[in-house]
Amino acid sequence: MSLSLWRDISSLRILFVRRDKLRLAVMLVLMFAGSTLEAVGIGIIPGFVAFLMKPASLARFEWLGEWTASLPDTPSSSLMLWASLLLIGFMVGKSLFLAFVYYVQFQIVNGFRVRLSCRMFSAYQGAPYEWLLQRSTSEIQRNIINDVNQVVTGIMMPLLDVVMAFLMTLFIVLAMLMTTQPIALLGVAITAGGVGLVIWVFRRQMGKAGTAQRRENKNIIQSIQQGFGALVDSRIVGCEACLRESFKTSIVTQSRMAVIAGSINKSVPLAIETVALAGLLVIFLIISYGSPSLADAVPVMSVLGVATIRLRQVAGRVVVQFNLLNQNRAFIPELVRDIKELETIERQRWQRLDQRPEVATKLASFERLELEKVSYAYPDTDARAVQNVSLSLERGEAIAFVGVTGCGKSTMVNLILGLLEPQSGTIKVNGVDIFSSIVDWRKHLGYIPQTIFLLDDTIRANIAFGEPNDQVVEAKLHKALRSARLDEFVSGLPQGLDTMVGERGVRLSGGQRQRIGIARALYFDPEVLVMDEATSALDNKTEVEVMEAIHALKKERTLIMIAHRLSTVEDCDRLYFFDKGNLVASGSFESLHQSVPGFTEMVSGRM
Repeated sequence: MSLSLWRDISSLRILFVRRDKLRLAVMLVLMFAGSTLEAVGIGIIPGFVAFLMKPASLARFEWLGEWTASLPDTPSSSLMLWASLLLIGFMVGKSLFLAFVYYVQFQIVNGFRVRLSCRMFSAYQGAPYEWLLQRSTSEIQRNIINDVNQVVTGIMMPLLDVVMAFLMTLFIVLAMLMTTQPIALLGVAITAGGVGLVIWVFRRQMGKAGTAQRRENKNIIQSIQQGFGALVDSRIVGCEACLRESFKTSIVTQSRMAVIAGSINKSVPLAIETVALAGLLVIFLIISYGSPSLADAVPVMSVLGVATIRLRQVAGRVVVQFNLLNQNRAFIPELVRDIKELETIERQRWQRLDQRPEVATKLASFERLELEKVSYAYPDTDARAVQNVSLSLERGEAIAFVGVTGCGKSTMVNLILGLLEPQSGTIKVNGVDIFSSIVDWRKHLGYIPQTIFLLDDTIRANIAFGEPNDQVVEAKLHKALRSARLDEFVSGLPQGLDTMVGERGVRLSGGQRQRIGIARALYFDPEVLVMDEATSALDNKTEVEVMEAIHALKKERTLIMIAHRLSTVEDCDRLYFFDKGNLVASGSFESLHQSVPGFTEMVSGRM
């Protein structure tokens, strides 16, 4: 095993928790026992052959007991039958035990795959929002599904097989040395040399194949997402052929690498078989010339033959597994890096915040939101998206962030939602830093984005998003439908709330999708409703109706809005006008209209 391969495999330690390590220790004990039985199975071959030729010859093995002294010189049919049954019984028992070992191995490895996939999913799901902004969905999807699978089936399984093969080889060699002449080492050396040569010849090709396959896995997922996620755009623009060609290039490259890897793995046993047979023939010739009679050489040759056959099988498996290790090592670094980085970020966050259980009780209900000199800059950028912003919001108020595109409005919303954490300044609710109890703070929030993500499920499931079917409250559901002005539309559908919306809501109009998003936010009855251009897809009449319903809730809810039409925010208690990340003015719509030159022209239609 090369140093770089060992280094990659060693880095997997971070993926194993204490329970995984204990299970691997149990697996090692079982493999040790299985290898011992394998060696015993080979060691009894010369005794069995000698017994068939001359039963009395077993008398020299004192540990078998006194009963061997009464064995005859020539075998009888009954003795041959019992000896054969005993040998068959042992082989069956050994095979059943090894089958059990392999079953446990698959159980342990696949259990680890489930836990690692869930761990990766959880790590990505809880990753900082700004961290996720730098990753593509196809990359994350590949890492959770494909990379975890490749590490488990292409690294762990081959590694356990190599350990098992090593133990078997060790015990087989010991059995050969105990039952044959030291010349058997020559056959072992020839086989080992051939195995090492085959591994060395193919390791680079397998490594290149694995790296290429991993790269193309991401490209294939990305091509599918682009090809069907932008299906209408691609048809209108006429770039379908380009997308097909991109997909074909990736799938052809991946297929070519699979051909190379598969051909090498299929060819390896043939090469090993040739090497092992050559070694066995050399030993047979040496023993034949060195033995006084062929009868004396038969038991030795029999054990060497059986042992060599098993060594050939084990050696072939070792080479194939080493090829798989070299092929799949490319999947290790990013997987280990991501989980190490994300879990380190999480630990640092908890250490920094030093959360205390009593903090959560201070957010039992929303009373006041305060931002004090908040600044934030996105990673790898010099300019601050938000700079030194201070503002406050009381329960029952409605405020709006206004300004041209790129002025910092959406960043402000993401900061308030706790998706982004300011580099300086504080965001407090009821006097408590929201990041000291972020989960509890979000329980008070309802969020309506500009683009609504819809499940390929029923209207009911989309409104009660994340709520188990048996826990959906019908009264809350219908109240949310009325508030979003969606009740007439749903009641007119043959299947009502059980109507399927299609993937990304393709069976609905833009306004209907947006109103489902509004109903989703209202279903959970939030105290603070955050709307990021939430009515942009609605026609004027529907927008007026929805906003009337939302403003009617002001006594019960606090509103934070970004809107693309000034008419939507005219009734807000205060407007905050942003320019290049700075809060340059605040006040009512009328006061900003009078005090900020060109306010209406700057904001209308460009927000």
